[in-house]
Amino acid sequence: MTKAMFHALAPVLLLAAALISGCGMKVQPLSNKSDWSFGEALDAQKRGQYEAAIIHYTRFIQENQGKPARLAPAYNNRAGVYRAIKDNDKALADYNQAVDLSSPETRWEYLMQRGVFLYDTGATDDALADFEGVIARNPGHKPAYYYRGLCWKRKGDLSRAEEDFKKAK
Repeated sequence: MTKAMFHALAPVLLLAAALISGCGMKVQPLSNKSDWSFGEALDAQKRGQYEAAIIHYTRFIQENQGKPARLAPAYNNRAGVYRAIKDNDKALADYNQAVDLSSPETRWEYLMQRGVFLYDTGATDDALADFEGVIARNPGHKPAYYYRGLCWKRKGDLSRAEEDFKKAK
């Protein structure tokens, strides 16, 4: 949906919201234009429309400068789009931004995403460091043990790999 279409449909959407709210259903309006950009980016990404997704994530990032809690998911998701189109340099830059901007409580999630990307691109030592960071912050996260085991296996340390694979079960 283009911006013009959105604005043209706004009265209809408001009427529909009024009718729905009269039925006892809660309507969650978009809090601002940047939320719309994020939603459009997610939709485009799901449909495989990667150029559109990049445009919408980039707009969201521009509109939310200075709000790290909002930026980390956008950078992470845009990294996934860059990864899908095999632009690994931009993907890594965005994964790095997501990790750097994330809160201490959520950092392990972004480390996990970056670690999988690093492993898949052959950066085993860097991936290993990310998976160790995930395990340090969230010791019960089994996928981190699995991927760390894959790193150890790739490095030829089969006993450590086996230990991690057991913890991943």
